[in-house]
This record gives sequence, C-alpha cells and structure tokens, in this order.
Amino acid sequence: MRHGYVLGVVGLLACCSLLQAKGVQGFDCWTLGMTRAEVKSCGQHGPFVDVRVTGGLETANGDFEGTKTNISFVFGSDRLIKIQVWLCEQTDLETAVSSVTRAWRYLLREFGQTKLAGTLLAIDTSVEEFQARARTLAAALPPDKEDKFQLGPVSKPDGAAVWASVFRDPKYGYYVFLFVAKP
Repeated sequence: MRHGYVLGVVGLLACCSLLQAKGVQGFDCWTLGMTRAEVKSCGQHGPFVDVRVTGGLETANGDFEGTKTNISFVFGSDRLIKIQVWLCEQTDLETAVSSVTRAWRYLLREFGQTKLAGTLLAIDTSVEEFQARARTLAAALPPDKEDKFQLGPVSKPDGAAVWASVFRDPKYGYYVFLFVAKP
C-alpha cells in the first residue's frame, strides 16, 4: 500500500513540474537564436528598422494580444538574444497600471503564479488587488531619476527568461515592457 502512495505522490509531483516548467522559445513568430534575416522574414510584422543604440531591429507592427505595438530585437553574436515588447510609453500612471496588468495576465495565463517586485502573489489575486499594488509601486518610483520594478513567473520556463518591467523616466514618464531573453 505504501508503494502505491509513494508512486502516486511522485506522479503528481512530476505532473505539476511539467505544468510549471512550460517551455518558451520566443514570442509570436520569433524564436531566440534567429538571425536578423530570419527575424525580418516574419513579414506580416514589417517593416523593420535598425536600432542604433542596441544594434538591433524594431518593428512598429508587432502584436500583443490583439493590440498593435512596437517590438524590439537585440542580437548577440549575430543571433537573437532578447525580444522586448513595448506595452506602454506614457506619462499617465493609469495607462502604465493598465499595461502592467495586461503583462501580468499574460504571465499568469502562460506560466502560472507570479511575483511582483519580489513579492509572491496568490494565484487567485484579483485584478483590482493587482492594480492597487502595481499603482502603489509605480507611484512610488522617484519622479526625478530612472527607476523600475519587475514581475515574472515563479516557475521559470524552460528555454528563456520571461519577465515584465515598469520603468519611470523623469523626462518621458512610464514604460512597460515584456521581455523574452536567453537565460
């Protein structure tokens, strides 16, 4: 009888681990490790422009959950190492909160339980509770210098690091990004 119990527990743990260790290789039609030419071959999202600061590429025709958005691509050794989805570039706090909520919902749906600024969020955290916490954190970012907070999945996905960041810039306001990068 004891062996059956142990096998059942082991099976349950293995199943849960597989669910939590969901793999991710990129975002939309892009896969980490692609060349510049391969990134550009996702033609439905073009045109692509060179980004002088990073040496990467960017498109203004990306898509995040049905919303047109900028997506940037960073390369290392001629291979895609980071995808940056621009969810917000605004001075308005409520727009930033709405954007980070979209990122949180995506992370929660795709990867399960999340952490917000290092604090574990309950799996059943309400949208209102999340927004109140995010609003408090964003409003507390100093207005006179660059600062940020992040959120991401508790169980790290296989194949890539995935997280969202909320930045506050004294000149331009709030930025919310979703990142997929080589671990």
